[in-house]
Amino acid sequence: MERLLLPVGAYESILAQIGKWKVISLKELCNIMAKQVGYKGLAKQITRLEKQGFISSFFSYDNNKYIYLTNKGRNLSPSGVNYCRSEENLNHDLKCSMVLRELLNFENFTDGEMLGEKTDSLSPDAKILAKKNHTEYVLALELELNQKSKDRIKEKFKKYSSYETYSYVLYVFQKPEVMNAYTKILQGMTEMVQKKIILLLDAKLSNFNFDFRSAVCFFRGELRNFESIFG
Repeated sequence: MERLLLPVGAYESILAQIGKWKVISLKELCNIMAKQVGYKGLAKQITRLEKQGFISSFFSYDNNKYIYLTNKGRNLSPSGVNYCRSEENLNHDLKCSMVLRELLNFENFTDGEMLGEKTDSLSPDAKILAKKNHTEYVLALELELNQKSKDRIKEKFKKYSSYETYSYVLYVFQKPEVMNAYTKILQGMTEMVQKKIILLLDAKLSNFNFDFRSAVCFFRGELRNFESIFG
């Protein structure tokens, strides 16, 4: 029988990283943590965490192994959130966590994390701690792979405009037609809404690629580049 594991030190760091990204491929986790733990050591620690029920894993259609926290693991992670496994959720969450990781390479974005399951209250996919002109603020992140109904979009825009927790909301799109639909809706809304909602299109967005610096953005009635908004 394997001895009971108390996840402290490197084990604690691994759980924190998995919880931060909600669901992550083993390959990507190794890329993030290999320098801190070492690849061989990391592989052994992940195996022990899974055997003792702190994490769970599965192989998807792309033959990659994906890892997420169990209830037991979430209790020990500062940012652990529930992951509801399905192919639809996997596609969305992997893209969203990759988008978040890439955005955190931007010099004015200092930290961020994936958030939990959607509820009736306003809950973005992720949040980013950011700064501009020495002022700190919180940016909500929404990844829209498919178009919602017009009434649902308008209602969410209105809620965000009066929600003080987030200074701005960044909507990221993969499909030009979806961004165009959201742009038309946003243009018909009040200045209070338009000054808070930012739309961004990267038509080449995938599970492994997101180029925010070259993306087309729409903010306050005009097309902008990313740097001009957040720089």
